[in-house]
Amino acid sequence: MRTVELREPASPEKIRSRIGNRFAWFRQGGAEDVSTDEGVLREIERAMGPQKKVNAQEA
Repeated sequence: MRTVELREPASPEKIRSRIGNRFAWFRQGGAEDVSTDEGVLREIERAMGPQKKVNAQEA
């Protein structure tokens, strides 16, 4: 699994410039983590499926 804790605050642009566009960025309790693990990313996409359907219906 490829997940790292960021040592300093980052912006999406800074993260993209370092690792590309396929990542998940988490913030919790003052810590920031970035994951490029395909299993984690697939699970996030699966979990977001219902919300994407709602968004499409509202558009």
